[in-house]
Amino acid sequence: MVERLGLGPGTTVVDVAAGTGKLTRQLVPTGARVIAVEPLDEMRAQLRAAVPGVEALAGTAEALPLPNASVDGIRSPPPSTGSTSTARCRSSTVC
Repeated sequence: MVERLGLGPGTTVVDVAAGTGKLTRQLVPTGARVIAVEPLDEMRAQLRAAVPGVEALAGTAEALPLPNASVDGIRSPPPSTGSTSTARCRSSTVC
């Protein structure tokens, strides 16, 4: 996945609905700048403790707290399956 998406130093990836950082931890070794977005304060606190150094922001997929065209990829869970997907940004407001 990392090679396919071109994640690495000089890229920025956002983990949306990051929770406690279980999947965020898998993005850190890529060398990319990793930003975790999580709406719940308690979950963000656990994420910060579990994944030091990752920027953890309050927000949701519908209202990402990032400027337009500021990231290279987004990892987010599909709405109903419980699995995750990671996509290379092509065109949207944040990517």
